[in-house]
Amino acid sequence: MPSFYTWEEVLQSPEDFSFNSTVVASRDHHPPANGLAFPNPNAPQGQAQMTSGVELWLPTPNTSDSNQTFAQWTYSTQVFQAMTMDAQIAWYRRGAGLGENNLGALVWQLNDIWQGVSWSSIEYSGRWKVLQYTLSSVFQPVVISPFWVPENETLQVLVTSDRWEEVQAVAQLTWLDWKGSVLNSTTVEVTIPPLNNSVVFEGTGLDKVLPQGSRPEDVWLLMNVTATVNNETVTNEQYVRFQPHKN
Repeated sequence: MPSFYTWEEVLQSPEDFSFNSTVVASRDHHPPANGLAFPNPNAPQGQAQMTSGVELWLPTPNTSDSNQTFAQWTYSTQVFQAMTMDAQIAWYRRGAGLGENNLGALVWQLNDIWQGVSWSSIEYSGRWKVLQYTLSSVFQPVVISPFWVPENETLQVLVTSDRWEEVQAVAQLTWLDWKGSVLNSTTVEVTIPPLNNSVVFEGTGLDKVLPQGSRPEDVWLLMNVTATVNNETVTNEQYVRFQPHKN
């Protein structure tokens, strides 16, 4: 969803400032109405998809102030959108070093033609959504990405490069608790072949992945990579945790 500030440009009544209000729903065209009915009779499906995404991964907005709750919903849907796109793009870029040789991804969509629900990363007014900030990071020429498979408790950390030449990089993996205390930190020098990945870390089983004596709900991993590309320093930062943010 666009931000609260963008909704202020079109919502006129206090009751409109609600996630499922008639006016908000009328500006959700996913799925399309397939007719001239107003508001879009299929909008509840699109609203429900955003709702379930937020409730699954993030704290559910709920305050005593209806405007504040609405503002939280707009922001939370943007955070969920950014998290989803970030993970998808990282997965596609990972394919550069695999059999499918996936060397690119196109993002739909950049901007909006009105104030409404959409896939855009930039709002009608030009305000950046959370996704636009994410895209500026995830499409760096050299990136570091975590791939966590909870079914078999496997964590793989890759550094991916889209350069046509070999790249030298330095990756740093830092484990922290939720008080901000550093539990341990590892620096790895890595060489990435052209248009490819290099494995920085791989482990299976929480006893091999987490710092000794740690529980998955108590720690998180901060990852950084620094490389020189075209005589310029390129950096990328990512993180991984092992519980949904709502927890």
